[in-house]
Amino acid sequence: MRAIRIGGLRGDDPMQVVLSPMSREIVHFEAPPRQGLETGLQQLIHWFNNPPSDLDGLIRAGIAHV
Repeated sequence: MRAIRIGGLRGDDPMQVVLSPMSREIVHFEAPPRQGLETGLQQLIHWFNNPPSDLDGLIRAGIAHV
C-alpha cells in the first residue's frame, strides 16, 4: 500500500487499477501517461467554466464526472 497524495496531481509512476487474486496480478485500467496532464486538466476546467449554450447542465455534470 502507498501513501496518498492529498490535493496533488499524480506523480510520474503509472496509475493503475489492479486486482491481485492469489498469485497473479490483473491490471483492469491504466491511466494515460502523466505527460500532458496539466494541459488536459486546464482544458477541462476551461470547457466546464465556459460550456456551450445549448448543453444541458446535467449532461455537463455527467461528462465532468467521467
